[in-house]
Amino acid sequence: HVRELVEFLSSGGQTQVKLALEHTAAFSGSEEGVAALLETGAAAHLHRLSVHPIQGIRSDAAATLANLCAANEPTCKTAADPEAGLVEQLCECLGRVGRDVDVTSEVALLANLSTQPVALPALAANAELLTRRLLESSDEGTATLAHVLVNAAQSPDFSTHMLRNDGRLLSELITSQLAHADGVRRQGAAGVFRNLCLGEYNHIPICRHENLLPPICARLIPCNADIDAEDLAKMAAPLRAAVTASLASPLPGTLEPEPSIRLMITEALLALTLTRLGREHLRKLHVYPVLRESHKREEDEGIGETIQAQNEEIVSLIEGEEERPRRAAEGAPAAEAGSEGAPAAAGSAEAGGEAGSVVAPAEASSEEARQ
Repeated sequence: HVRELVEFLSSGGQTQVKLALEHTAAFSGSEEGVAALLETGAAAHLHRLSVHPIQGIRSDAAATLANLCAANEPTCKTAADPEAGLVEQLCECLGRVGRDVDVTSEVALLANLSTQPVALPALAANAELLTRRLLESSDEGTATLAHVLVNAAQSPDFSTHMLRNDGRLLSELITSQLAHADGVRRQGAAGVFRNLCLGEYNHIPICRHENLLPPICARLIPCNADIDAEDLAKMAAPLRAAVTASLASPLPGTLEPEPSIRLMITEALLALTLTRLGREHLRKLHVYPVLRESHKREEDEGIGETIQAQNEEIVSLIEGEEERPRRAAEGAPAAEAGSEGAPAAAGSAEAGGEAGSVVAPAEASSEEARQ
């Protein structure tokens, strides 16, 4: 029966293909069905149909192939291979179809493919297209693009697209998605920023923009934070404005309600301390009060100790940077605070997992940050 359905996928008319896809989609929901579909070579036909011009056919094929990829790693790797061209075609499809078209299945398939390193170059090349689709859509299905972007952020090429033009695209992502009501979108924005920070080559463009970090730091502020006028006066103007707005928020608890997202933000700040430029940028912002109140009032026992340890490490490294000029003036050798002495961004891959099953570990070029 399954073999006959697969034959319809390859040579049937439009009506037959639609009926066959309805059945294969149902089969792909069980282990036995997945095994039968893989055995009969359904994946190859689903590749082609996942970018079909007719929405119904495209959607059912993409949903079925997404299930096969989730259940079978070799199938996912094959589908993500650049020679297959599926990742590029899915991106083109998302850029082409209207914002009112349901693309839940296509995005789900792309999310699975984005877990494969071979898919990253195509995703990076389409960074702006995918980000725009996420920003301009409000449905839950498209929100999964946030996880695709997190995975894509492992690629140096992705950062090139996100940080050009004064980092405008990343700033839009942070501003609109980090404060979104949808936790998936917030996880995506925080995960993208964390993965970008784990690449030391991104610290120059990130630290160049004084308005990028303040809204991110402000997500850590609890409503009962003890930040007085003296603390605020020492902050750089953008951070002071963001913190003041957070303290005035009517929302209960921390501005960011999800513990896993608060942890990702802290990991991003910790990753910035891997370079002297990052440490200096955090020092100039005067993030101490934010970090102090963040771990002092953290109510989630699961991440409380981790956040406290990371915040203390951040402060220690920033203070060490402040000591350098004084020690040099006194004639004492300044302790080198280079990346080799920086802390491990412990749990970064783990936090990625909390953000969603498709979130991959941080990029290999930032190995020091994870050791």
